[in-house]
Amino acid sequence: MTGALSAEAIVWLVAWLRERFDTILIDGPCVEDLGDLAVLAPCVKGMYLVLPQGETELISKGVAQNIARMGGRLRGLIHTRFEA
Repeated sequence: MTGALSAEAIVWLVAWLRERFDTILIDGPCVEDLGDLAVLAPCVKGMYLVLPQGETELISKGVAQNIARMGGRLRGLIHTRFEA
């Protein structure tokens, strides 16, 4: 059986990992996946948006405010695909 974890499983897994490790990196859901994001946001210490360089319009569309409303803490932005 494959598929997404239930909300209860995600909460349990994050708590279990936090008890055992100092740093945990999770490749989380896209900002469009509000249901999955709402489950993960309050469980983690911080979230970082990962966007290609120049695509910061998501921040102006209220993504930071949505994450805060979900109980998440947006810690920063990571840019990818820098042009040389």
